[in-house]
Amino acid sequence: PYISAAASVLLFALYYFLFPLQQDKSFATGVGEQITIELPDGSTVNLNANSKLSFNENDWKNSRDITLDGEGYFNVVKGASFKVVSNNAVVEVLGTTFNIKDRKNDLEVSCYTGKVGVTKSNSNDNAVVLGSGDVLRYGENYHNSIGTFKKDDVPSWITGVSSFDEVQLSIVVEVGRTQMLISDLL
Repeated sequence: PYISAAASVLLFALYYFLFPLQQDKSFATGVGEQITIELPDGSTVNLNANSKLSFNENDWKNSRDITLDGEGYFNVVKGASFKVVSNNAVVEVLGTTFNIKDRKNDLEVSCYTGKVGVTKSNSNDNAVVLGSGDVLRYGENYHNSIGTFKKDDVPSWITGVSSFDEVQLSIVVEVGRTQMLISDLL
């Protein structure tokens, strides 16, 4: 009986290490860092400074779900449903480019091409649908609003420039503090 129990434990352990049930792939950036991540389906994510992203690589074909903490610009190839879960919202899309900035209690979702649906976390509200050029902002430092934004090809942060339009001064000051820290490190 002890030999069969030991063999069972050994087989279970071997299976667990060779075929993990969930294999999350994670990425993180520090102050002043940005990285580009290619997802298993060819979609890409530009991850901004002080941000984290993770997804289940083993289950990607069944569930294109990503967890985001911070800011990322997504270029999604057409395919099955694509979902980004952040602290303050769930953003769903089929094929488009969009930016999500979710820091502390502030959320900003900007749609560059296509359409995205945004549902506030812990809410029974229906998704707000954003089209190309639309932006949704809510939180402590934002007026809860849907509006439009001056649309370039990509968010300004990807090119190393900070650009602000109809944003409270406290957010500009916070970005300025981060940039001063970066210049002090260089």
